[in-house]
Amino acid sequence: MRAKVNPGLAREADTGTRLQYLLDFESYLDQAGFARRTIKLNLGTGRHFLVWLEDTHTQLKLVNGSTIRRFRDHNCQCPPPPGTGFRYGTDGIGNNTIRERVRGANSFLRFLEKSEHTDHPADLELARDLLEKFLDDCRLVGHAPHTIHTSRAAAGHFLTWLHQSRISIRDVNEDIVNRFFGHDCVCPGKYSGVSEHCLTSDYGWIIRRFARHLVSKDILRDVFKPHEEPLCAKLSDFHDWLRRHRGVSEHTIREHDRAVCTLLEHLGDDPGLYDAASIRDALLYESQKSSLAAARRVAGSMRMYLRFLASNGSCAGSLVGAVPKFAAWKLSTLPKYIAVDDVERVIESCDLNTAAGIRDRAILLLLARLGLRAGDVVKLRLSDIHWNQARLHLCGKSGQSAVLPLPQDVGDAVLDYIERARPNVDKERVFLRVYAPHRGFAGPNAITMLVRQALKRAGVQSPGGQGAHLLRHSAATGLIRSGTSLETIGALLRHKSPITTAIYAKVDVAMLQELTQPWIGDVR
Repeated sequence: MRAKVNPGLAREADTGTRLQYLLDFESYLDQAGFARRTIKLNLGTGRHFLVWLEDTHTQLKLVNGSTIRRFRDHNCQCPPPPGTGFRYGTDGIGNNTIRERVRGANSFLRFLEKSEHTDHPADLELARDLLEKFLDDCRLVGHAPHTIHTSRAAAGHFLTWLHQSRISIRDVNEDIVNRFFGHDCVCPGKYSGVSEHCLTSDYGWIIRRFARHLVSKDILRDVFKPHEEPLCAKLSDFHDWLRRHRGVSEHTIREHDRAVCTLLEHLGDDPGLYDAASIRDALLYESQKSSLAAARRVAGSMRMYLRFLASNGSCAGSLVGAVPKFAAWKLSTLPKYIAVDDVERVIESCDLNTAAGIRDRAILLLLARLGLRAGDVVKLRLSDIHWNQARLHLCGKSGQSAVLPLPQDVGDAVLDYIERARPNVDKERVFLRVYAPHRGFAGPNAITMLVRQALKRAGVQSPGGQGAHLLRHSAATGLIRSGTSLETIGALLRHKSPITTAIYAKVDVAMLQELTQPWIGDVR
């Protein structure tokens, strides 16, 4: 049995059209299986919505999520149905609360879409199919059921918002994704009223992963703009020279690019006009705006660029000597390290009942016993471990290869991780993320965080620095105090110059005491 529509509407000029919409809306709700009370509430809101649309001169075919927000927030002065005494904004049927106003308007909007009275991208069926394929991929890479549930909610909300905002899935880009994170939610159903905190913290990584999934399925071209500035096009030959002849990483190339681009603003693009005075003036001008360490890096980049120009005959090689040297005294500082007992406490702080603990212990042993850099651990591959020879093959800074012995306890820890805790996925990297998708660490910062957490668990205070280099310095310090030669330590740490290793001689207190002469006038 249908709920009765107020017959007083028949006395209005457009009563016939509005009444027909309400009758059709009631039929739609009835067929959808809504309870009688819900139908009655939605009919009241639908009547109010129609009156407001007419009062604001809004066309039905243009109704979307923005229209619903305006309807939700309007200061209601809408004329009541003839023959009634209530106001829509106070005690009208279906308008007791803002939430009911939004819910009813969303139901009426869905009815308009079904009856083709409003324009929309018609992507809902495609969206549902894409969502299920995305969730299948999540299951395939090993996501937990809770993560699958959260992913369904987040991606479903995103697709619902796209439809309500009249945005086609194929038009999604980074700006649209950011609009979603900041949108004032009036999305239908369980999404209505989702807080901004949830949109940014709980949804962020899921929506971005869903967008990348759409790119992989050729639904989208590019979603996210690169966060890094593009390399300077006029320095492309310099970039290639750095890669081929210097073996530097892309990160270092980008640092050289930024520094040289800044200096070229002072020097100009014609190397034939460079001289010692212009080079010094440009560097001294830039050094006034930065720290000593930054000034030294810029000077290093300039030397590298001048060497490149000299190699192709664009300028004289002697100009490299024109780059000023900023004050920096070698061996003027002490390496930051922790005691051997503290190193062992850090290693033993790992919980071997968890996959993360088994992995972290293997990484900490590599850092503490072999003095590896964080980048060495991140890039370590399964094929780099030669078990029969108990050797480890590394490709370090500037592409330099090295072979190190694999101590028994380190090898046992790595093997234990591979057999017991490493995810069973076809990845060449040795150390992978514990949670799906199981892939290698994004970069050295992940190892820094791992060491920092281990120090905190063990209650060890660091004298300065809490990354992989703290354990590298600690390994070298322990070796020098146990009588190991500087040459052996330099080989283990893969130092190019013995001067780099010489700093560890300053922490050999026993040796320094033997060299110390008694102070004049000492009575002892």
